Amino acid sequence: MLLNKIVGKYGTKKSPYAVIASAAIIILAALIVFAAINIVPSNIKNLDITENKTYTLTDQSKNIIKAVDAQVTVYKLAFRTKT
Repeated sequence: MLLNKIVGKYGTKKSPYAVIASAAIIILAALIVFAAINIVPSNIKNLDITENKTYTLTDQSKNIIKAVDAQVTVYKLAFRTKT
């Protein structure tokens, strides 16, 4: 059986299932981190921490956007700098 081969190759006499327990803990930790990242609300993920809130819409801008009834297409215009 595969389990016996893994334990026989990597286990010790004191703790033959230490490798399996370690792998289970690592997988569990990865699942917890993955769940935490996906459960956090999007407004928490996208914080504007610039000094003068450069990337945050003002309340006035939000009200204007809410008042628009037509479909709007937004284009992002940017340029690349040479590094």
